[in-house]
Amino acid sequence: MNNNNEEVKIPAHKLNPLLDTIHGHTFRGDLLTKGGYVLDLGCNDFVFSNYMVSVGMKVIALDPIKDLRIPSNFKHLENNPNFTYLQLACVGVKDAETITYYEYNHWGANSVVNTPDKLHRPENGGHAKNPSKTSYKVPVTTLSELMVRFNISQFEFIKSDVEGSEYDILSTFPHECTKQLSVEFHAFLGLNPSDDIEGYHDDLTNNKLSSYSVEFEDRDLLDSYGGEYGEVFQRNDVLYVLKKYTQ
Repeated sequence: MNNNNEEVKIPAHKLNPLLDTIHGHTFRGDLLTKGGYVLDLGCNDFVFSNYMVSVGMKVIALDPIKDLRIPSNFKHLENNPNFTYLQLACVGVKDAETITYYEYNHWGANSVVNTPDKLHRPENGGHAKNPSKTSYKVPVTTLSELMVRFNISQFEFIKSDVEGSEYDILSTFPHECTKQLSVEFHAFLGLNPSDDIEGYHDDLTNNKLSSYSVEFEDRDLLDSYGGEYGEVFQRNDVLYVLKKYTQ
C-alpha cells in the first residue's frame, strides 16, 4: 500500500508474462486452445468477444439486455460461425424459465439481482443516484445447460461481468468446467452474499473453487466496510486457474 492507504497496482503482464488483460479481464493466453470455447458472460459491448474470436476461439456471448446491438466496428461477428450471441441471463439455480432484469440510465448497474431498492441505498454513494430506466423478463440458463447445449466438456475460459449474479453462479459452479475464470465481483454495490467479504472469498477458494489457484487480483480497499471484519476489498478482476496449470 502507498501512503494514501491505496494498493499500488502493477499490470498483470508485468507480474507474470503469461498474463494478458483485455477490457478489464485477465487470462492466460498460453492455456487457450484454438477452436475451443470461451464463454463471455455480460458481453454488452462485445470487446472481449471480438478479441477472443480474433485469436481463433469459439465464443458464446450472453447478455440479458433487450435489443442489444453489435457495434458497427464488430459487425463482422454477426456472420462468424465461431461467434454465438444469446439474449439470456446466466444464473446458478434455475427456479423459473425467466427472471426480471433491471435497467438503469447508466447501463453498468443493469442486473437481475441489483434491484432499485438495493442500488438506491444511501451507502452506495454516487451509484445510488443512477435512475431506474425499465425492467422486463428475460430467459435464463445455467452453465450446465450451456455445456449440454453446445456439447462442451470444458471451457477454455469464462469471463464473468454480471453485476452481482456471479455469487449465485459460483455457488453452483460445475466442477472444473473451465481451465480458467475471470470474475468481477460487486461488493462495492453491496451485492455480496455475506457481510464478511473476506470470509466469503476464503470459503470460495477453499471449497467451491478449491481446484483453482488465484493467479491474479485487481482489488481496491473498501473503506466503507470494516468494523468487526477489518480490512475488506473490492475485487475488480480475479483470475482463477486450474491448479494443474499453475504447479
